[in-house]
Amino acid sequence: MAFNTIEEMIRQAEAQNLPIWQYILRTEAADQDAPEEEIFENMRRMYQAMRQADAAYDKDLRSASGLSGRGRGKA
Repeated sequence: MAFNTIEEMIRQAEAQNLPIWQYILRTEAADQDAPEEEIFENMRRMYQAMRQADAAYDKDLRSASGLSGRGRGKA
C-alpha cells in the first residue's frame, strides 16, 4: 500500500476526500492491478472467516500434546 503509518493513511484519504475504507480499497486495487470489486470480495471473505473464527473460539481448547492453547504464565 502507499502508506507506512495510519496517520499517513488518514492524511492521504483526507487529501483525496475519501473515507478511509474507500481509500484502502482503491489503493489495494491499484497495488494488485485488480478490479475494486474483486478486492472488496476478497476482503469480505476474510472478514467472514475472522468472524467465524471468533464465534468458534473456545478458550478452554487445548492441543493433544497440551503445549498449545495454554495461557501465558500458566503451567
